Amino acid sequence: MGSEEGSPEFFDLTDQNRYGRYAPWLLRTLRPDRFAGSEVLEIGCGMGADLQQLASAGAHVAAVDLVPRHLELTRRRFELAGLRARLARADAERLPYEGASFDVVYSFGVIMCTADMRAAVREIRRVLRPGGMAIIAVYNLLSVNLALTILALWQEKHLFREPLRVSLARIEGASGPNVPLVRTLTAWQLRRLLRGFDSVEIQTRHVAWTGRRRPPFRSWIERHMGWYLWAECRVGPI
Repeated sequence: MGSEEGSPEFFDLTDQNRYGRYAPWLLRTLRPDRFAGSEVLEIGCGMGADLQQLASAGAHVAAVDLVPRHLELTRRRFELAGLRARLARADAERLPYEGASFDVVYSFGVIMCTADMRAAVREIRRVLRPGGMAIIAVYNLLSVNLALTILALWQEKHLFREPLRVSLARIEGASGPNVPLVRTLTAWQLRRLLRGFDSVEIQTRHVAWTGRRRPPFRSWIERHMGWYLWAECRVGPI
């Protein structure tokens, strides 16, 4: 990116890419201000961009990640911003917290990469307080983005030569013997996975449009065939 990793310029550029080029919809959908004063846990914080947005909006934040470098970068980001976060290296399937510890649990593009998604969801449900909310985003199987990805793989002669999860991991920059699990789900599958919650609302976000011409049925496609399934799940009060 033309700047030293961990520098203020580095974080500025990563944020511009994340919220400008890649996902301009993300902060409008997350709406961090609504969690001011809440205890918020992020599962899979990456470089801490979303976690910083939540903390800057007044949330008391904690985060887990399996990658030590991610935790180092998040810690550095928070030092530069003068913010506080409780960070831990931990697996989504075994969270190091007591039950009913958080008002909100947020996980963007992470639990679909865990070995046991059901265990991860059970852990999210366990650490939420009564009346709490989980926000979980996963890849949508029935998405325009996946269809375009499969078309590109076919054109590049990669289709059917490797499992789709390997192709998706490779596209995201992962390689070598420890290729991560990368699953895609339908909204029905996600709703079934989240059936332990008292209410679940699912919407889709992120469609990869190319060119300036507005395609037919664009609004319908964006509502149903975005790359991310964004679920907001509630735990009813006792």
